[in-house]
Parts: sequence; C-alpha cells; structure tokens
Amino acid sequence: MMHFTVGRTRSLVLCLIIAADVASAARADDESTVTELMGSGRAAAALSVANRHLAKNPGNPGMRFLKALILQETGQQSAAVATYRKLIEDYPALAEPYNNLAVLYSAMGAPDKARATWELAARASRSLATTHEKLGDVYADLATRTYRQALRSENPAEAAASQPPVIRQLIPRAGNGTAAPVSGASRTR
Repeated sequence: MMHFTVGRTRSLVLCLIIAADVASAARADDESTVTELMGSGRAAAALSVANRHLAKNPGNPGMRFLKALILQETGQQSAAVATYRKLIEDYPALAEPYNNLAVLYSAMGAPDKARATWELAARASRSLATTHEKLGDVYADLATRTYRQALRSENPAEAAASQPPVIRQLIPRAGNGTAAPVSGASRTR
C-alpha cells in the first residue's frame, strides 16, 4: 500500500495537470497545422496530419470535423458524408457537422436529405442561426424545384402567374437556368 503525503499528492496532481495541458496543446497544435495547411491549398498534407493525429486520438471531434472538411473540399463526397455521419452519431449535440453534411447533400442534388439533416441540426442546436437560415434556403430550393416542374408540365404563363411573389424572385424567367444551389459549409466547430 502506498502512502502519499500532502507534498507528494500535490506533486502528482501538478504532474497530471501539466500532462493534460501538454496533450491539449499538442491537439491544438495539430488542429492549427491542419487548418494552416488547408488554407494554403495543401489538402494532402493536411489530411496526412489529421490521419496521424486521429490514429492516436480517434475520438477527437475537432480533428474529425477538420478531416471531413478536407474530404469535402477535395471532392471525396462519400468519405466526407461517412465522416460527418459518424461524427453526428458520436456527438449529436454538435451542430456544425449537421450543417456541413446538409450542404454536401444539397450540392450532391439531394435536397430532401439536406432538409432532413438541417431539421436534425435545428433540433440539436436551436441557437445556431446558420442552421435555421440554411433550412430556409433548402425549403426555398425545394419550392423552386416544384414550381419549375409545374412550369414544364402546365401552361407556363398560367403557372408563372400563380406563383407566390417570393418564388418569382427565386426562379429565372421561363426556366432559363437553375436556381443558385444552397451553399455555406461551415468551417467552425
């Protein structure tokens, strides 16, 4: 049986605090490095640092989020979707992974998945204004698509006259072009 004196206990606690600070600083340094590499267009190097960090700290939500961002920005959509989904599963209270997953779904032409994801985000974090703004964007996008289909299937003049004013602002005249896609992937965590 070990007996600790007050001095030894304080030393042990101090060592534990220092070790925790060093680990926290290393995590912050790796995240800063990944962010800097991404900002300078060196996605492959950023992904390498992220993967190396996650091999040692697989549960780090900040680094997992950064990895998903790298995958998203380098066109690896299916890997980014899987990473965001796992992050949401493990940390359902974090709103940013929902936001980025929904933006990704929208960019992939899956507005229903985007809407469902933003609705989950709104429930997870009612205070995140971006989530509510993007949810409104996806509803407007869905409405725009629905009216476009009506314009193609009916008499265009009649369908256009029956549109609510907000839809008339969103839809270009007589179907020339498409509505702007929902954008705005978050880089915060």
